[in-house]
Amino acid sequence: MSNTCSECERPVKPAEKLICTRCDSLFHFLCVNVTAAVYKKTNKTNWTCENCTKQPNHDRTGTPKKAFENTDFSAMIRNEVREALRAELPIILRQHLEAELTPIKEELKKLQDSVSFMSNQYDDIHPTMTTLNNDIKTLNSERNELLSTITGLTDRLNQIEQHMRDCNVEIQGIPEDKNENLVNTIQHIAEVVSCSMSDVDILHCTRVASQNKENKKPRTIIAKLRSTRCRDELLSAVGRFNKTKARDQKLNSSVLGIGGPAVPIYVSEHLSPVNKTLHWAARKKATELSYKYVWVRNGSVFMRKDDNSRYIIVKTQQTLDSLQ
Repeated sequence: MSNTCSECERPVKPAEKLICTRCDSLFHFLCVNVTAAVYKKTNKTNWTCENCTKQPNHDRTGTPKKAFENTDFSAMIRNEVREALRAELPIILRQHLEAELTPIKEELKKLQDSVSFMSNQYDDIHPTMTTLNNDIKTLNSERNELLSTITGLTDRLNQIEQHMRDCNVEIQGIPEDKNENLVNTIQHIAEVVSCSMSDVDILHCTRVASQNKENKKPRTIIAKLRSTRCRDELLSAVGRFNKTKARDQKLNSSVLGIGGPAVPIYVSEHLSPVNKTLHWAARKKATELSYKYVWVRNGSVFMRKDDNSRYIIVKTQQTLDSLQ
């Protein structure tokens, strides 16, 4: 800082100097119209020159003219722009966010309305669904009971039907003749296989039509014998006869003296429809699994894989399904 007076431009002694606290300019106290008495009382650390008093917003960089010349207007403009942006930016951002969020708010409102609607619908439907679920459980329970009852009744009916056939034999392969006498035919079979049987042992006999209308084979003969003992004796005699004969000499139409090509004759127990289906399924399964024996005894179906295996009683289709 210069030691000359900013007013008279002469050197200033310490005993007579005044320094403006705002522009840092140095003066003789007499040059700024301050008397010696006033100078003694003046607070020299808080004195302001006349120019700074008239222009209080000027800074301390010098006289008003120098302060004006040293002002950084670009910085002032930047500050004003910055302050303006600070004031305007929240408004701009808020408007932009509102413009962006408005569609989202609308979609959320629609979603909220849909959820409310579904919730109300669920509240209305829930009691009905609860009732329906309870009804379904009750119906399932009743259904299971009915199925169990039907299964039991089916088994009992099958047992009754099989019991009614206990004295019957079923003969397949006998060619049909308009003038045939089935009683004589059965007696002739018994005679050929060495089984004693009189006409009084044969209570009734008839041919039954095949369920398959396209089957061209002769109709099966069903004979009701006097007792299960008579039935078993005839079946045993047929079995012994076939075991002792060659393949082409086993019981057939030629052996019985019936003309035409030799046709195998089969004599077996008369099975109920359920047991007959089971017997057929057992023979098919035996072929698939190479089981050696399948036979029927007293209405029950038996299987044996080979001579050293235990026999199996085939009671249901599930029994066959479990075989390996």
